[in-house]
Parts: sequence; C-alpha cells; structure tokens
Amino acid sequence: MRIFDAFLWFSFLFIATGARAQQALPDVLPDFTVYDMDDQPFTQKDLATEGRLVIVFYDPGCGYCQKEAVAIGQQYERFKQASLYFVAMQDKPIIEQFIQQYGKDLVGKPNVRFLRDANYEFIEKFSPKEYPSTYVFSATSRRLIRYLSGDTPIGTLISVVNP
Repeated sequence: MRIFDAFLWFSFLFIATGARAQQALPDVLPDFTVYDMDDQPFTQKDLATEGRLVIVFYDPGCGYCQKEAVAIGQQYERFKQASLYFVAMQDKPIIEQFIQQYGKDLVGKPNVRFLRDANYEFIEKFSPKEYPSTYVFSATSRRLIRYLSGDTPIGTLISVVNP
C-alpha cells in the first residue's frame, strides 16, 4: 500500500509541475507592476489606451532579443501607431547597456518605454515560452491579439501591429 501511495504522490507532483510548465498565455492583459528606468512603478493603468500594445519580454544577453530591438528601431516608422514596452528582469545597468547598444534608435520616442520587472512577476503572469516573447494586445479591449516567441521576422511583427 505504501508503494501505491508514493506512486500516487509522485504522479500528482509530476502532473502539477507539468501543468504549471504548460500554463496558458493570458487572453486578457493581466494586472502587473514593473518599474520604469527612474524606478517609478508602471502598471496596466499606465499603458496607452489607443492602438496596439506591444510588450516585448526580453533578456539583454539574448541574441534574438538584440536583433529584434535593432530591427524595431530601424523600422520605427512602421511602429508609430503602436505603443512599445520592453520588459526585462535584469538590473538597471544591464538594461541601460542594452538600450545604448541595441535600442538606441528607440530612445526618446514617445511611444517606447523600457521597463524592469524588479519583482519577477512577469513570467508567472504572462507565461512566456522563450526570449524574446512579444505580446500584441488591443489597447481598447486589452485582449491578446497575437503572441510571438523566439526569432520572429520583423515583417511578421509589423503585419500584426499594422492590420
């Protein structure tokens, strides 16, 4: 009987762990708190209310993330109707270096924000699959329009942002 109990316990643990790893993407923009580069809280209430919301969850050391930031900067004119939010979990100096190196064409743009997930809540709330994970939400309904992960051609992202 004890072997059977242990089997049931480990089966439950395996299923519960697997279910957590397979957590679904949010259909609606979840509540969150991240911080801007001045360490001020930034929440769902601070997002734009028109156009598309493009949230890019990235790692500054990720080559695909670097490539995506450069490509968005080079094609910035195609993203002017959207609001872009780049979110990373790293410390501020690492994010600042990423901005200087890969996001320099986006600095000072009125619809671009670089944010820091200081509380490490983004992964739990948004369920990214890999870096970069790019979420495109409707600003009015806050519903997920499209999720893109990994190395995504810039043309694909442009077509989602500009329907």
